[in-house]
Amino acid sequence: MKERAQSISVTVLAVLVAGVSPAIAEEEAPQGWGGDAGLGFVVTSGNTETETINAKATLIYGAAPWKHTGKLDLLKGSDNSETNANRIALSGKSERDLSAASYLFGLLNYEDDEFSGYDYRASESLGYGRRLLQGENVTLNAEAGLGARQDKESDTGDSDSDGIVRLAGILEWRISSSAKFAQELETESGGGRAVTRSQSTLSAQVVGNLAAKFGVRVTHTSDVPPGIDMTDTETSTTLVYEF
Repeated sequence: MKERAQSISVTVLAVLVAGVSPAIAEEEAPQGWGGDAGLGFVVTSGNTETETINAKATLIYGAAPWKHTGKLDLLKGSDNSETNANRIALSGKSERDLSAASYLFGLLNYEDDEFSGYDYRASESLGYGRRLLQGENVTLNAEAGLGARQDKESDTGDSDSDGIVRLAGILEWRISSSAKFAQELETESGGGRAVTRSQSTLSAQVVGNLAAKFGVRVTHTSDVPPGIDMTDTETSTTLVYEF
């Protein structure tokens, strides 16, 4: 997994350096407020009693040449009254267009996951993004930046702070008028540790602004505290209201 993430990172960086000329759609990006909010909830009883709730929200504000995006992701689960998942993740991102093909960005990430081996993990980065493809149905962006990362181990209480290099690719594909697919892949490398995150989502319109969204989230950390798995995978089904 680590070698694969590094290979992807090098590929993204190579594309950026090469300066691939994108196909740009003539229409302007949406302005004003937008976003979505979703909730998924599963309860079972009988031989096994489980409860799982996941909530997600995205808020976007566009005011050319700026775009600001905030995200909230909550997950809580229990099995026979014993908590087995408890996570909150927050992120904020600002983009400033330089041209139709390129932009600057600033990104903040924060995660508090009770079962990750860390009390918290946070990162900040600034960088450059390029729109490799901006068609009517498909968009593809690549990003590269520098920043810092902080975390605190749960068992030892040790805190760490490192400089990082961040590489990312963001794909959005509108399959039809009622279905779309999105893939985000990013890696943060520094201090002898790489954190790679992959988020895949497939959404389909149910009625009006209501959609069903299926998602797979994978996080791989190359160096983790003792007793913690390097890779976490989360699969979710959420009912989403888009606005």
